[in-house]
Amino acid sequence: MNDCTQPPTAMHAPASPVARRLRRAAVPALLLIGLGYGIAALVGLPLFGDGGHYFVMVAMDGAPLISQGRVGAALLQVPALLAWRLTDDLLLLRHAFAFGYVLIPWLSLCACWWLVRARAPWLLLFALLSLLALQINFSAVSELLASLALAWPLALALWCHPDRDGTWAYGLVLAPLLVLLHPLGFLVAWVLALSALAVAYRGSAHRALRWLAAWFGLAGLVRLGWTLVGSTSYERGRLQPESATHYLLPDSSAQLALLALVALLGLLLMLGLWRARSPAVRRWLAPVLLGLGWFLPLLALLIGAEFLVGTGVKLKAALSVVLGLGLLVLASLACWLEPGPTWAAPGVPPAMAVRGALPARALTGLIAAVSAAILILVLARAGAWWTATRALINLTIDTEATCLRYAANTPYGLQWPWMVIIDDWVVPLNALVFRADPALGPIALLVGGDGCEGIAATGMVHFNSWLARPFADLDARFGPLRHPPGP
Repeated sequence: MNDCTQPPTAMHAPASPVARRLRRAAVPALLLIGLGYGIAALVGLPLFGDGGHYFVMVAMDGAPLISQGRVGAALLQVPALLAWRLTDDLLLLRHAFAFGYVLIPWLSLCACWWLVRARAPWLLLFALLSLLALQINFSAVSELLASLALAWPLALALWCHPDRDGTWAYGLVLAPLLVLLHPLGFLVAWVLALSALAVAYRGSAHRALRWLAAWFGLAGLVRLGWTLVGSTSYERGRLQPESATHYLLPDSSAQLALLALVALLGLLLMLGLWRARSPAVRRWLAPVLLGLGWFLPLLALLIGAEFLVGTGVKLKAALSVVLGLGLLVLASLACWLEPGPTWAAPGVPPAMAVRGALPARALTGLIAAVSAAILILVLARAGAWWTATRALINLTIDTEATCLRYAANTPYGLQWPWMVIIDDWVVPLNALVFRADPALGPIALLVGGDGCEGIAATGMVHFNSWLARPFADLDARFGPLRHPPGP
């Protein structure tokens, strides 16, 4: 097989100044983003919303939580399941769960860089823009977001390393995983199928990729059939007009502006990489890209401030996922349209080499701007979550009650605007997870509905109408808890 990293026509050609500068900019950017995600994991941000429920069930049972039939989610919980077998320390278990989820987008980004760094380092910008768009989502346990993160490395590997065994092996594994992860996984699978077909027909050496395209096409059909026939009532409920609108759109104008700017930059970047050899395009496009790019951190600061005061906090806005898929398509189009001469030579890998690129200043500046915006939003979400969980800790340790009733307007300590980030249906579970140091003594239970009244009589803690656990089991895993008085 051909070595796709060093095409035969340019085997010993030195990297251009553009490529060298992009490589120097990308590594610090990846490290800073990784640092931000590490801080988010340490404060337990992945336990926002559904994540708190996922973690409590894993911590109690030592088994993966399969929600809505999404079997592939078990793979995302492997770090927490391994930790469950090695330690009883709740904090260490929480860190294992949180890091397991935040590593998915970050490792995906690192893999994208590893794949494109020698051939087309500017393609990293598409993956960065996609990751930025997804920052308006607070959910870390979303199987749909995980599907998109897992798709990016394969999409870039298809263009930069189509003959490598690793590309094929990853594709063969990823297709069935997309079937098992999310009802909308067929969209991701079909985008990858089209990308594989494009590579197959762009270069004669890679026509065997039609089989990989067929594999993803079949996976998409299977997932679509499963979605149509086996969707749950919860999933069907998302199709109702009001629910679909809420699920699709973000909750603030600043977030919509960020998504619009990311889409515009993706389109301009694709145009620039396609027409980069045109002096006229280079003259006007480079300053436009750089100028627009630096609005991203400014918007991120505005959105981050909204998060910190409890505005625009949302589990997931599906429009950001649509944009992420669109950027994946734009990256493939940029590769398709790149006029590298070696494409025409039979048996020669694609040469999206370092010739005719946009000016290094524009591309490195855009990498810095997008990475800064990602870091700002990650840290803002982590800061808002840390503030709210500290208040939750104080609530359960400072009261003299053995059990606190949780409802829409109570307890009073959860009603401040910046508590929106934690004040939802899963807050009684997070009250167990984010607790004061056990050495300070037992904490009060926070229970939804009228759950406080029946604990002593039945020994069961009813968090809501569908979730109940024995008090003794909760005390053993998350205690010490204050025992309710006898009847």
